[in-house]
Formats: sequence, structure tokens, C-alpha cells
Amino acid sequence: MLLERSLNDRIRVAREYVDLSIRSMAEMNEGKLESFIDSMEWRDQALHDNLMWLATEVYPNEKFIVWGHNDHIRKAQSEVMGSPYPIALMGEKLSKEMKLSSYVIGLYASSGQTADNARELHAVEPAEPGSIEGIMSATNAKYSFLDMH
Repeated sequence: MLLERSLNDRIRVAREYVDLSIRSMAEMNEGKLESFIDSMEWRDQALHDNLMWLATEVYPNEKFIVWGHNDHIRKAQSEVMGSPYPIALMGEKLSKEMKLSSYVIGLYASSGQTADNARELHAVEPAEPGSIEGIMSATNAKYSFLDMH
């Protein structure tokens, strides 16, 4: 079941997403964001659909953890001040029931490197004082966990 879903998903990505992704990267270099937003919407819908399939079809009686970039997994992304995305991303697309019964773990970085969608590496900027990253890194713990519920 997993292999079949994976192969079908790869075919769908090749048919629908690859050209959109290439176009979005080219247009971003020209300062146009419409295709990039379209590609993010496509990608997050696919993330949502795969998560829902796993939760309802493959593991309907199991608990599992999903973690990822905060922009993608936040349950209320559009409410985040300064969000660059005018669309609902994966976490926000979850049904009310799934939002209430799920627990998401966001990843925050305060040092090291990150890569953008073009896979270009960037240094992680120092955490701003008072930000989540700043508060968490001030503990000097290598790893930490904060329940923000």
C-alpha cells in the first residue's frame, strides 16, 4: 500500500509539480511570486493529503509524530504576524477534528545553516532577543522542548 501510494505520488509530482516548481524558481529570480505561491499551495496540499491518508488509511489506530518547518505545520499559519504566505499551508488545512487530536512539533534554529527552496545555503541569523529562538537558545541546552499549548 505504501509503495503503491509512493509511486503514484511520484508520477503525480512529475506531471503536475515539476514544471510549476521550475517556473516558480525562474520567476522568483525576476521578482514575481505568483508561481512560487502556487507551488507552495500545491506542495502543502500534497503534504496534507499524504498526512491524512497515513492517519486514516494506513495508521488509523496509531499515534504518530509529525514535525517539520514551522511554516508548513502550524495549525494557524495565516494568523502569524509577518507570514510571507497568503495561503493556508499543510497544518492549517487540517480538519478541526485533526487539529484537536494532533500534536505538532515545530523546529526552531538559532545557529548553523539553512537552505532555501533553490537549495542555496544561508547562515541562520542570530536569534532576536525575546523571540522563541532567543528564549530557547538562552537555556544553553543542546536540545530543548517547549509546550506552547
